[in-house]
Amino acid sequence: MRARAICVLLAGASGCGSGTTDACDGVSGTCLGVHVVGSGAIAQVDQLEVHLSSAVLFDGRTPPQAGAAVDLPVRTAVVLPQAANGALGVQVVGFLNGRAEGAGSIQASIAPGEHLEVTVVLAAGALDAGTPDLADAAAADAAGDAALQYDMAGDAPIPDGGADFAMQQNDAAMQQDGAMPDLAAPDLAKPDLATPDLAKPDLATPDLAMPDLAMPDLAMPDLVVRDLAMPDLVVGPRLIFLMTPTRTGSLGTLAGLDQACTVTAQQQLGVQWAAHAGSPYKAIISYQFSPPPVQRIVLGQGRAIVTPNNVQVADDNTLWNGNLTAPVNVAANGQVPFVNCAWTNTTSNGQIQGLNDCGNWTNGTVNASGAVGRPNAVGPAWLQFANDACSTFCAIYCIEQ
Repeated sequence: MRARAICVLLAGASGCGSGTTDACDGVSGTCLGVHVVGSGAIAQVDQLEVHLSSAVLFDGRTPPQAGAAVDLPVRTAVVLPQAANGALGVQVVGFLNGRAEGAGSIQASIAPGEHLEVTVVLAAGALDAGTPDLADAAAADAAGDAALQYDMAGDAPIPDGGADFAMQQNDAAMQQDGAMPDLAAPDLAKPDLATPDLAKPDLATPDLAMPDLAMPDLAMPDLVVRDLAMPDLVVGPRLIFLMTPTRTGSLGTLAGLDQACTVTAQQQLGVQWAAHAGSPYKAIISYQFSPPPVQRIVLGQGRAIVTPNNVQVADDNTLWNGNLTAPVNVAANGQVPFVNCAWTNTTSNGQIQGLNDCGNWTNGTVNASGAVGRPNAVGPAWLQFANDACSTFCAIYCIEQ
């Protein structure tokens, strides 16, 4: 029994490619959600290879062509035949820049109509132990599985229900074959396959005219690929928070400030954000001779941007638009500190504001000034509010990468 469709998505999306943590959300029928996490140094992938065995057979990669690297964990889903039932072997290989980074497997059990999620941990050691290379497996099966190659190559997808129709045709063909026995009385009465038998072949015309498991499958591939119209790997939300305690305008180096953001996340994020505690973080601030935040901070994966109290303030496409949907006034521990300013020297569209930077953030005295944002604001003032004396104690905005 083969998987009918693959729908690749998220680690935080509703339905195929939008925003909860249910990869099968919106899928009608039997569905397997695969939650892929990394271990050790395995933190990113740009392509996943999935292999199912036992109750359902499936080999495929998503996206079909490697895309931008995304941080683990991620989620993907495979829509299974409605009647899928029994033991299910799940193997996953994570790739980055064309190289297999790690692999993992798990044994599960699926029931008809069930939405099941399993967690697979990618480990480099699993590759050394001989975890199958699914690309090789797919190539070895190329002659008997042209449908899989067709789907995963990114050709026009077959409409939903195509594979089911093919299976119904097969069933009908088998029923008709059953009504025409292959070894009927005429065969027994005329052994040696003489001329009369050849004129009325028992094992030819009916079967060739109604192929059992060939033409319908080839004409209507088993896998209907639906991830072509939606994001391949849509990961969970991106965290943004205020780094406290506050500090004067003598901030040290930009690299040191980024590291302070990362350490603060590791030490202060609550257990519900454990998967985000190991991510790198960057400070939203402008330094002389360094790229502005709009260039230095990596966005562009379509992720929601939320504070540690799980309130969305923007997304990857709107952070630099000047207006937020909620203020960035929450610390990494989920508390709202009494803070009126954040050092930025940054415009609301992510560019360097000027030279109001406390001497490139080296001066913490009252004799210099620095540009600040207002954490309680939702308009452009969240980044670009006023100038303050460098002796003032202000917070720093930190954002997950």
